Amino acid sequence: MADRNGGELRPEQLGRTKIETFVQIERHAQPTLVDLEEAPQPGAEQHDHCRIGVRECNPFAGLAPLADVERHPDRYSGSFDFYSPQEVMALVRAAASEQDAAIFLTAAFTGLRRGELVALRWRDVDFTGEAIRVRASVTHGALTTPKSGKVRTVPMVDEVAKTLAKLATREHATGDDDLVFPGERGEHLDGSALRRRYTSALKRAGLRALRFHDLRHTFGSLAINTLSIVEEKEAMGHADIDTTMRYLHHKSRADGARRLAGAFRVERGEVTAAPS
Repeated sequence: MADRNGGELRPEQLGRTKIETFVQIERHAQPTLVDLEEAPQPGAEQHDHCRIGVRECNPFAGLAPLADVERHPDRYSGSFDFYSPQEVMALVRAAASEQDAAIFLTAAFTGLRRGELVALRWRDVDFTGEAIRVRASVTHGALTTPKSGKVRTVPMVDEVAKTLAKLATREHATGDDDLVFPGERGEHLDGSALRRRYTSALKRAGLRALRFHDLRHTFGSLAINTLSIVEEKEAMGHADIDTTMRYLHHKSRADGARRLAGAFRVERGEVTAAPS
């Protein structure tokens, strides 16, 4: 977008008033900001929703009712940035509470979306079957179905099982119908507040800044080295296999190289000199 002097406007320069007016204009005509230059300049709150200098940042993130919606990239560049298991554990150690630590670990090691974590109840944590059933999600503060519209089952690795088992020893909210990660009064957690605590934990851990949603990508990028593409699709709740196949970029090729070595092995004594 250009300002009245023809210069390029960066997303972080857009204030709430400009954005709201832009949305109204866009519904009826080609948007322009020429008449919006007198709008108030943005305050610090806008900077939480943009990465300074990155044109793809979403300046609309601070506007209700979209503030609690977890953002997903519109375009795929070919790879995901994600945390290693060691980095995940550093994040867990830097969490402000035992519950936040459990949320971060579960997100990274199961691939549950933020809304699915917020909606998770103890009846869906199957310690015996080593699995978590994803039945619901929370969007805009309302209980909905998962994004795929289907219930799915996700394998629960030992580290997650141990962490949730310890969380289940607390003195409150441990019944089958209770939330695994409740708010102070047993209500659904505030997703925006959780995201802020996550960001603070990243800083304390000294980790590079990835989005909360990238914990889901962490699961997908690591799990593809063990799960089949079909198993990963089911675990992540993707609607189509094409979405899951993006994670193949992160699949180790070492096993394939070892298996291919047999096809190209040359036995000793079989190599003969070319005729002169």
